[in-house]
Amino acid sequence: MDRAGRNFAVLGPTEVVGLSGQTLGHVGYSESRKLLFANDLFSSFRGKVKLPPPWFNDHGEEIPQSILKAAAFDLSRGVLINHGHPASTEDYRSELLDLADRVTSGLI
Repeated sequence: MDRAGRNFAVLGPTEVVGLSGQTLGHVGYSESRKLLFANDLFSSFRGKVKLPPPWFNDHGEEIPQSILKAAAFDLSRGVLINHGHPASTEDYRSELLDLADRVTSGLI
């Protein structure tokens, strides 16, 4: 079932955003595309930003495009992820943008 584009209220208008990769149909939630709940799009532990481990990915080849898609949002309120060290939404936004740079540079 494709949930992308559906809206509901959490902190304000919130949209389901398709971020396929870890699973087909993996989604995040974006509050006006300024705060992204990225779920399992990436992880961050001890200063190391990583994509989900390959053994957890059903469609890992789609993750780089999902990283670029998420990084293109405004994200002025930041990013939240499911797995990571204690950090601010701004720190996670910076880590997502760093991942996007690595994708663009062909490092991922």
